[in-house]
Amino acid sequence: MSRKPGQDIIQISNATIEIIDIDICHVKFAAGIVLELEDFIETRETFEELSRDKQLKGLYEFANYTTATYEARMYAQESVIESIAGAIVFNSLAQRILVRSYYLFNKQSHPVRIFTNREKAIEWLNSF
Repeated sequence: MSRKPGQDIIQISNATIEIIDIDICHVKFAAGIVLELEDFIETRETFEELSRDKQLKGLYEFANYTTATYEARMYAQESVIESIAGAIVFNSLAQRILVRSYYLFNKQSHPVRIFTNREKAIEWLNSF
């Protein structure tokens, strides 16, 4: 499956996923929810389906008041999505602290940065 920017928005259980800027897979999680293990598995499968033709960059945007269960966080920690680079956008301090601590102890096979601004995240991803 090969998608172009703006072509389709894929709606999964608790997120929307689309290709933007040719090689960026944008995952936007819904606001005010607790993400479960199944949500992260579904996100990973969709990302991998979209990236079959080539490696993509990942832009993961967490809306306000969105968090994840312990089981979901452990899955994310143990299951690395292969990509060129990953940018994570958070709005709350609690979300940022949680993810920063995760990345301090778990090295990725690709560069990952945390942002509070989607545009800056995209600018950074476009540097790869």
